[in-house]
Amino acid sequence: MTKKHNQILDDKIMAWKQVIEYRGDHLRQRNMMTLQSCIFILLIALFTAGALIYGWVTNKSQTLAEWVKILSIVSFSLLSIATIYFLIKSILLIGVIKAFEKQADEKTINKRLKTWIQFGFVAKPSKYLMPFEPEQNENNTPEN
Repeated sequence: MTKKHNQILDDKIMAWKQVIEYRGDHLRQRNMMTLQSCIFILLIALFTAGALIYGWVTNKSQTLAEWVKILSIVSFSLLSIATIYFLIKSILLIGVIKAFEKQADEKTINKRLKTWIQFGFVAKPSKYLMPFEPEQNENNTPEN
């Protein structure tokens, strides 16, 4: 990685540390909903792909064209792969939040955050950081 990429990654790590410190409960709740949804979608996709494969193998009558069967199996397989990716991403975020809750050392937290950011292609959390900045009045001075 170049120096610029390392600086950008360090900025993301610092920003996400601040977000998790102040909004860890909110992120945990959102992440658990995502985790439950991904598991549900994965089960449906795997069941459907399995049923299609079973029907394709056991059915000797040609009720559907071969390309429709292949396209269906490939699409549900891709859906399963994408869902597994989101599951892993959610599990990594749970690990980061738990490290904060257990007040792990800085090196462990940074390592977990870096893994989560790089694996999940996570952007800088600008929408989460907005409420943390002090409000400005018309004279551009912080309000008390």
